[in-house]
Amino acid sequence: MPELDALIAEAHAALAAIQAAADARRSTLAALASHRSTLAPTDRLHLFAIGKASLEMTLAAIEAVGDRIDRGLVAAVPERLAALDPDALASLAHHRITAMPCDHPLATHRNLDFAAAAHTVVSAVPANTRLLALISGGGSAHLASPPPDVSLDDLRRVTDTMLRAGATIAELNAVRKHGETLKGGRLAERCPAPIDSFVISDVIGDHLDVIASGPFTPDPTTFADALAALQRRGATNASPSITAHLTRGTLGALPETPKPGSTVFERVRTSIIAHNDVVVRAAAAAIAHKRDVAFREEHRVERPVEDVASQLVHDIAPDRAVVLGGEWSVNVGQTRGLGGPSQELALRVALLLEERGYARPYACLCYSTDGIDGPTDAAGAIVTSETLRLARANAIDPVAALREHNSFGFFSAMAKTASTACEHLRLGPTGTNVNHVAVLLT
Repeated sequence: MPELDALIAEAHAALAAIQAAADARRSTLAALASHRSTLAPTDRLHLFAIGKASLEMTLAAIEAVGDRIDRGLVAAVPERLAALDPDALASLAHHRITAMPCDHPLATHRNLDFAAAAHTVVSAVPANTRLLALISGGGSAHLASPPPDVSLDDLRRVTDTMLRAGATIAELNAVRKHGETLKGGRLAERCPAPIDSFVISDVIGDHLDVIASGPFTPDPTTFADALAALQRRGATNASPSITAHLTRGTLGALPETPKPGSTVFERVRTSIIAHNDVVVRAAAAAIAHKRDVAFREEHRVERPVEDVASQLVHDIAPDRAVVLGGEWSVNVGQTRGLGGPSQELALRVALLLEERGYARPYACLCYSTDGIDGPTDAAGAIVTSETLRLARANAIDPVAALREHNSFGFFSAMAKTASTACEHLRLGPTGTNVNHVAVLLT
């Protein structure tokens, strides 16, 4: 079907544009070039990086200001660290930068090891140097540092419960900031040197205190906010120790995180260098380059995935493109299927268009820019007007998959058909994270 093939090609062009716009290395190089004049030539730098883009940002920093870097510590996505070429590894070693593998979204013991090293390294930065902090989404999990009365298992259970309940990143990170020891500006408190922080935002609205739980940022939230988020998402029983810890905080028995106006942050300069709006505009530009179409482009969409699906198809019409960017959530309840927001959105769009009787060719790209959609190794999917017909012809039930929140299972089964009418995007971790993008083409 030539029309459908053309739409699939456009979806791939949009995907390529999104990936280029989300490139962490390019964003970091540009930011350091524009800020180089604010760093005196004699400034010596210690480097600290957390998040899914940490390695890419670190290597870019070495390229831009490597002559000033004395040493560093990096939390690394394990797959990205394993894939580094010998020259990159040698460059890290030459600048005395230690890269430690860390897991996401649920912390493991190696995350605790990294957080302990972070506390030691950041506290020891000489006051006559500067700390170059490179922050990106995923940094909250990397910097896992529960207090003595909270175990790693407690932290994992609360995180998992809130994620499965569809908690927003602001809710989850309010709990992390008050249920741990280094987030919510507390790492800035421990650093005796001036701090230059460069941030790739994975948070809609670019709220600095939420991105990676703001280790170098004033925290406007309180213990009461964290406890309320835990209660709202039905997670108070997931870990009685965290609930008790937050309750003690609300009673004034524990010190609050440092707030806006604290003198701690007079030594901190922060710049956001990439965010979701950039990739949405890139996708729209790529489609416009292919053909003249009517557009609906929306930014900063932060809603449950079922609402985003309705938003995508609301005013679908021939020769039209809809591009949405944001952070959508899935409340999986007690189901045990495997998937993520982008894969589930793609499946929901296909079923919703079928339900509404839409009969013309279409292609829909749903993509998570970090390459990791939920707890899976997929980045999302491309569905088309032929996807559901092909599924049923192969005895693959899309309705059952959606009911069980098993979009990963659905698209994995579809991949075995080897048809271009449906594509499971399994691209590996990308080394960046600027939220999700969805493109619907007709």
